[in-house]
Amino acid sequence: MRRLWADVHHQAPDAPGIVPIGYFDGYVRALSNAAVVGTKSGDAPVIGRVSMDQIAVDLTDLPAPQLGDEVILIDDQPGRPNSVPALAKRMNTIPHEVICLLGERIQRVAVGSSCGVPARPQRCPS
Repeated sequence: MRRLWADVHHQAPDAPGIVPIGYFDGYVRALSNAAVVGTKSGDAPVIGRVSMDQIAVDLTDLPAPQLGDEVILIDDQPGRPNSVPALAKRMNTIPHEVICLLGERIQRVAVGSSCGVPARPQRCPS
């Protein structure tokens, strides 16, 4: 994530960060101005329209992030505003569709066990 217009004097909420994900990746336009992403400093709302390959988030009330900082688009905690159930509600769909929409550019990692055999995290075949 990078901070744009850092050298321009501006008023809130014009402190956007750019996240390289968009509707091509399954982060649908219905989340435009309606979702949040998690950062190490707190939640950042999605601002503007979700484009094909990027979203803008409002970093006004958060410390300036560093390039490469992690952004949590879908949280595994059910009560979070960016959890699968919360995103499904904003998209007016079912939670399963949120996961199925994720495109090929999204790295998948299998975690857990099956048939009593301990599993190691591994990349799923694409």
